[in-house]
Amino acid sequence: AMEVCDPDVLRHIASTYHVLLTHEKSLDFLIDLLQKDQLHDSLSLNALDKTISFYKHIYKSYLSQEKFSMSNYMRDLTRVVLLSSDSLQTDIQRIQVLQKESEQPDNDQSPFAVLVNQLIESNEQMRAQVGKINRLVPQDDDKNRSLTLDSNSISSIESAIRNLDRLTKTFHEICSGLTTQILLLSDANERINTQDIENIAYQACDKVYKKEDSGPYESLW
Repeated sequence: AMEVCDPDVLRHIASTYHVLLTHEKSLDFLIDLLQKDQLHDSLSLNALDKTISFYKHIYKSYLSQEKFSMSNYMRDLTRVVLLSSDSLQTDIQRIQVLQKESEQPDNDQSPFAVLVNQLIESNEQMRAQVGKINRLVPQDDDKNRSLTLDSNSISSIESAIRNLDRLTKTFHEICSGLTTQILLLSDANERINTQDIENIAYQACDKVYKKEDSGPYESLW
């Protein structure tokens, strides 16, 4: 949208340069840790959340009415979905390892373990759908095809992205909570039990979904 906006809009955005620079430094810090393989669960993502909120504010204030390439928009969204899916898959696998350690061989799966399995299937289906979308989205240089989305379609897509974002954040919080709980164990042979995992899931949902929280079995599915 910034590539096609008029000069006045660009000047307004340029007036926020110093704030943008601050947020850029926050991103550079996280990227540097990622390159050094030093990212860990205890690292606060508050700065990243603030950066994302600021960019959303800039977009809604200055760029939401600008015309832009729908094809580029969809390709960007599919990248976001795949990255979120990767993150979700990694956190789910970590939780599954702990679940296998905590569950008794002769017992049925816990309700939360069943939920996790359902989310794994849903995540795989989502990745397959993203692959189909990528194949169907026309390239910018394709003069014979174009992509047009109405406002309702865009609203539905962005709502789905918000839901995926909250789901990913919740599982990050669950893993972070489990890591903290493991560090508090006094005995090296002690294990996190199923009830601990479920309790941490409830706390994570409450933190991420806030007033919209309905617990993991409603919010996460």
